[in-house]
Amino acid sequence: MDAAENIIPARLIKVLHEAEAGVIISTLANHNIEAHSTGDFTAGMRAETPGMIQIWVRQEDVPMAMNVIKEIKDKAEEIDWSKVDTGDESPVTNAETEFNQESGEE
Repeated sequence: MDAAENIIPARLIKVLHEAEAGVIISTLANHNIEAHSTGDFTAGMRAETPGMIQIWVRQEDVPMAMNVIKEIKDKAEEIDWSKVDTGDESPVTNAETEFNQESGEE
């Protein structure tokens, strides 16, 4: 039995969007955790039930990978999205301003 036969895959997390899966997989790679996704092709289809993208890691990497997922979520909560430059320099319309004021946003 070689080393490759001892690798046991484990599903780490399910997400709805390829972009989210990509961020998770690349962040895991930055922490030396190899990850792969399945379901990418069906997640974008419009069907009765939404597709899910599953992210898989080695079973032995699950605890460390879960810590990385927690870090990603914690950092996302810290972002002040009102100060993020999205590159959109189009002016805010009067309708958008009114909507934001009605909904309590600035």
